[in-house]
Amino acid sequence: MIQFKQETCGDLDAALRREWLETNGLGGFASSTIIGLNTRRYHGLLVAATKPPVGRFVLLSKLEENLIIDGQMFHLSANRYPHTVYPQGFQYLKEFRLDPFPVFTYEVEGIEIEKTVFMVQGENTPSRRGTSRSRFVPWLPSVTTTARRMKMARSTRRSKRIPGWPR
Repeated sequence: MIQFKQETCGDLDAALRREWLETNGLGGFASSTIIGLNTRRYHGLLVAATKPPVGRFVLLSKLEENLIIDGQMFHLSANRYPHTVYPQGFQYLKEFRLDPFPVFTYEVEGIEIEKTVFMVQGENTPSRRGTSRSRFVPWLPSVTTTARRMKMARSTRRSKRIPGWPR
């Protein structure tokens, strides 16, 4: 098992130097950094191989995930823009591990959220599973998660759109 604790996950430079990769057996994969901030053209939750071993397209770049506790929103995602990173969800990332799939453990306001990402073998299908636990919270708050898909349709090799894919 490979494991990184909050000291590494909370250090942006250190975290961006560590990546994970999950394959589907068809030439497709999911990959990113340990904080979910995509830094490479081939990072994404669904990179499908249309003509293995080449012809790979990023079809699902990432999920913009949020945790809502008693009406207050906490962003769990991270994106790099010129001169800034926003949101900075990695500040809540308590641990990342490969066990055997990528597992992200966040802690916000005493609530622990665990997210697992894996690829279905033999299919171009990513999957995500989440669980939550209340730690250090004497009452049971209202907890909701949201996820917005960040879709793409671009080759990992060049900036060309897939013909017929909606804009």
